[in-house]
Amino acid sequence: MILPILPQELVDHIVDDIGHEEDNSQRIAALSACSLASWSFLTPARRNRFRFVSLVEGGGRHKFTREQDDWKHILRLEAFAKLLLRDPCKAYPNHTPLSQHIGSLAIELSRYRAEPKLEETAQKRARLDSILPRILALIPSIRLLRLFYDYDLWKNDSLQWAFLGDSMKKALEDFCISRPIEYLDLAAIRSFPMAIITNCRHLKDLWAANMVDPDWASPLQTVSTDQGPFTPVLENLHVINSSDLVSGLAQYGVGPQAVIRLSFLRVLDMSSIRFAAEWTLISTPNQISPAQLDFGSLANLQTLTIYRLSFGHTASSPGLLSLTKWRFFDPKLNSKAPSSLETLDISGSWSNCTRRDEIKNFLPRSGWNAIDDVLSSGRFPRLCNIQLSLTLNYHNDPTVPDKMGPSLAKELTQDIQEKLPQLFPSLSRSLSTKIGVNLDVNGYMSYDCQPTFD
Repeated sequence: MILPILPQELVDHIVDDIGHEEDNSQRIAALSACSLASWSFLTPARRNRFRFVSLVEGGGRHKFTREQDDWKHILRLEAFAKLLLRDPCKAYPNHTPLSQHIGSLAIELSRYRAEPKLEETAQKRARLDSILPRILALIPSIRLLRLFYDYDLWKNDSLQWAFLGDSMKKALEDFCISRPIEYLDLAAIRSFPMAIITNCRHLKDLWAANMVDPDWASPLQTVSTDQGPFTPVLENLHVINSSDLVSGLAQYGVGPQAVIRLSFLRVLDMSSIRFAAEWTLISTPNQISPAQLDFGSLANLQTLTIYRLSFGHTASSPGLLSLTKWRFFDPKLNSKAPSSLETLDISGSWSNCTRRDEIKNFLPRSGWNAIDDVLSSGRFPRLCNIQLSLTLNYHNDPTVPDKMGPSLAKELTQDIQEKLPQLFPSLSRSLSTKIGVNLDVNGYMSYDCQPTFD
């Protein structure tokens, strides 16, 4: 009996649907079975199975793993290197090699990297420095790269770039510069050579978390093309607890000699556990010249996200008063250069609330009217979305047990809803601006507080 042949489009659709299975173990098992069914199933199964590859060097920093478990990671990496090298599809020109299906790559650096002087980890580090460069050399093209060390954000953990072996460092440098990487996600690497970033010619989206003391002293040479010098043009920048990196961007990312261009930045996400005064792109500490802080250099910015704002922590800065000290919200800035900002997302927290004392944070004079005056001025003609996510923690107030969270969140949400026309008088009357408030009380969320008018 001759078996019917399914159209390849139908096969692709079936396998793609399997590839979106939420349960990852079931997804992998099903795609593995599909890859063994026939040649027509092999390519779409591989495309879904290997579109994102995660290379884990060893046990996480906060895990106490057994010796044999640590070696399992190394053996898996070696097996993957052999699979890429001996891929049977290489012998068939009509079939795509496995390595070309890899579009996103994540590399989790081992905790052994942070222990370079320990003799018992020397053999493992040597094996890792041999395996990963071979794997990177076999992957021809990716768009997304994540390079990170399993770290504790609150302890400011990071891994020294110098602790990587020379072969590993060279392989990563060559890989980043020679592949068309558009999305780069870096976390917890100390003294990372910024020349790697500035030479990623296709880079559009940069995420940086806990990047301490970046090495801007390395040669910052742009990549030459047939059309002349080329520098990456960022469209999205997301920063978490990396004030040193932001300070460098303020210095090297603006002006005619910029090695990484911020002038086309559309999304700026500034997330920090530190004070707002440290963010030199949008604040004005005395040691930075005003020219470097000219927000007009980010003329194309459409979305600004600010997390962990100090909200009500001190009696001298209740509500949004701390925001009024930022250059970005300075009413004296020239209104002849209107901002292209469309969405402003601000998250603030108050960790030691006491019942009935929170009212001081929701008074018009507590920075709300001042911010309303700035945002409703001619500087922000495109502003259409304002989102405030406020966290109030009453854990130190014995009169507010956690079980009161839902009812208190509902009560405070209603209070804020009634006060929004007084807090934001101009913005509240604007038909083109939407104001949303998410309120978190002791871990219980109340969403989308919207003002209503007769």
